[in-house]
Formats: sequence, structure tokens, C-alpha cells
Amino acid sequence: MSQNRSCGSYGPGHLMHWIQGKKSHEDGQPIIKVKVVAVHDDGRVEIEGDDLKLTLWYHDPDRLRSALIFGGRAEWKPKYHVLYVISSGSFNLATVDKVEPCVLAIRRRPTETTRQFIGRAMRENHGYTVPQTGWPTSMSYLTATPGNRSPGTWLGSTPLPLRRRRCCRNSPRGSVTGLPPRTPKTSSANAEGNKRTDRRHRSEGT
Repeated sequence: MSQNRSCGSYGPGHLMHWIQGKKSHEDGQPIIKVKVVAVHDDGRVEIEGDDLKLTLWYHDPDRLRSALIFGGRAEWKPKYHVLYVISSGSFNLATVDKVEPCVLAIRRRPTETTRQFIGRAMRENHGYTVPQTGWPTSMSYLTATPGNRSPGTWLGSTPLPLRRRRCCRNSPRGSVTGLPPRTPKTSSANAEGNKRTDRRHRSEGT
């Protein structure tokens, strides 16, 4: 069975999908402590544990060997067919009767909508990982082809209204924010005092 370094499959024995990896760490599932005793050039992986001896398969034996450089201690999680190698990470393994060849990473066709592309990826590559940047913010993107996407379908593509702020505390209100100048307010106490001063001046003048 051929191994392809540019493999794009998420099927058993190939790449680890992030959802599969996350679920393999959930509680309430069987976890068997094992030791990896052999990794063969054809991808066969032999593991042994208490009352357990399995031959599994992985598409990139060199990568698995590198992960075992600190020892062969591992945990076998059969619910999600994951081999967790202590201090090295998780590997998506297949039973020898479920081995499938590697396939290239899937590419979107120019005439495909996002919905059609993801459906084909699920059939041909057993899954697809959408990059975090560029995740659509509306369902309209799922039916859009690469040539007819409308602005605003990507996260952050629609600019927010510009809100002008004063750059410093003592700057004139109107010159920075575009707002009309603020009219100074006179307190009632000051106004009453000014009236008394005006009356006194008038009486002195007479």
C-alpha cells in the first residue's frame, strides 16, 4: 500500500481530523495502555497490552517511528481508532481490513458551490477542515461559486463604520470629531451673581 506525504484523506489510517482528536480526549470511553512493539515499512503497526495484541495500519510509518523516539508507551482508544503516543501526540490508525490508499488533498472546482465542495470532500476524503480565516458569516456563501461571491460573506470583509475620536483631551471639539463646538454652560449661581453686579453698577452710575 502506497504512502503519500501529501495525503489529504481523513479516513482511518490517515490524517487526524481535529474533531476526531478532540473527541478522543473525552471522558467515558475505553482507554487501553499499550506498547508499540513494531512499525513496518508497509505501514503495519503492532501494539500490545494486557490481554491485547493488535496489528493496525498507518499511512506514514516514518512519522510514527519519529514519534516513538522517546519510547513506545501509548494509549489505544478504540472508540475513535486513535493511538495516543505519550509525549508525541495522537495518530489515526486503521484496522488491516479497512486499509485504503492515500488520496491527494482535495481542491475546489471552479463551478462548485461551497456546499457541493464540502459534500464531495466528505465522500472522497472522509472530511475537510475549513481554515479559521475566511469562514463564511452567512449561508449565502454555501451556494456561491468562487466567481460570484458577494461582498460581506467572509468574516471581517464588511468594514465597520468609522468612529472618530478626540486625539487629546485639550483639542477643540469641532476640529477633531467633526461635531459642533460645545457651547460653554453658565451655572445658575454665576448667572445670579452677574445680575447683582449689573444692578450695583447701574445704581452707582445714577
